Amino acid sequence: MNVRRVVPWLLVGLAVIVAALVMGGSEGSTPLDPTSNGPTGTSGLVALLRQRGASVDLTSDVPTARDGRLVTLVLRDDLTNPQRDQLLTWVEAGGLLVVADPASSLHGGPSTDGGSQTIAPGEVERGTCSVTPLRPLRTIDPDGGLAYVLAPGTGSCFGDGRYAFVITTRQGTGTVVALGGSGPLQNSRLALADNAPMATAILAPVPGGRVVVLQRARAGAGREGLLGLISPKVLQAFAALAVAFVVVALWRMRRLGAPVAEVPLVAVDGSELVVATAALLQRSHRADEAARLLRAEARRDLAASVGVPADAPTAELVDALAARGVDPDRARSALDGPPPTSDRALVAVASALDDLRRDAR
Repeated sequence: MNVRRVVPWLLVGLAVIVAALVMGGSEGSTPLDPTSNGPTGTSGLVALLRQRGASVDLTSDVPTARDGRLVTLVLRDDLTNPQRDQLLTWVEAGGLLVVADPASSLHGGPSTDGGSQTIAPGEVERGTCSVTPLRPLRTIDPDGGLAYVLAPGTGSCFGDGRYAFVITTRQGTGTVVALGGSGPLQNSRLALADNAPMATAILAPVPGGRVVVLQRARAGAGREGLLGLISPKVLQAFAALAVAFVVVALWRMRRLGAPVAEVPLVAVDGSELVVATAALLQRSHRADEAARLLRAEARRDLAASVGVPADAPTAELVDALAARGVDPDRARSALDGPPPTSDRALVAVASALDDLRRDAR
């Protein structure tokens, strides 16, 4: 097996497998996508709210009108600064905003003096709870996340009075509810502990409400460039293929080891060149030189035909021809006869050589 030929294709195959794994992701779902049924999607939350009697809108448009039944949910803060400003203005006018992204600037969470604490995976007790709709609950299972430090005037639940997974702050006449992570709202964890009751208590406390789930703007509706719209996994896959291409190119372009010694080809005058040269010498009235070239070519052809070296002595070549039934005297005369002195004698030599070739076959 030629390793030099096989290894590049193995590398290309490995790169394709890696690219497929990278692009495949988890069931092809986008984390926190409210239309995704994957483990990290939130389609189960949407179904739960609608079962509760709430009207759920999936949109990228920030609400502008005040509606007492309206709750806005931000699962992941992909908003632009103008959208955030517009959303906070809506809250100050009396809106209820729920943010499940700890890194969002829509709430005071980690930016509050004292920062935050990381929650270990597992159930979190209700603990000290000043959020009335959440008081009947016992535990939630957020699968980790953050516990925010409590500032004066901040409502909280699922904490110890200093830090809490759920905090509420007043802004104007509205309220911002911050969750320490989106784990309780994901499909894979919604049914654990009191995750589902917590979601409905915050987002749909009474039947008949309306919940707006803010999503990223559709392609063409935002200000991101083309590269910003491409999934990072797709870019990683292209990068893996590019690396594989470079490796294969380097493998093929570099020749390992010492140069291979190649036997040079034997230089053999072409028959057409010999005949043309003889014809030129004949026109120059150099019959002897033309006969020498014709005999040399015939000697090579006959030696190859009877299986003797091309530089074998005339006697050896004549004996081999005699074994084929050729008259030795005629063969010796044609190969080693006297040089011709006229064009007629040159024609006779060429004819005799052609007869030898024919008889030696």
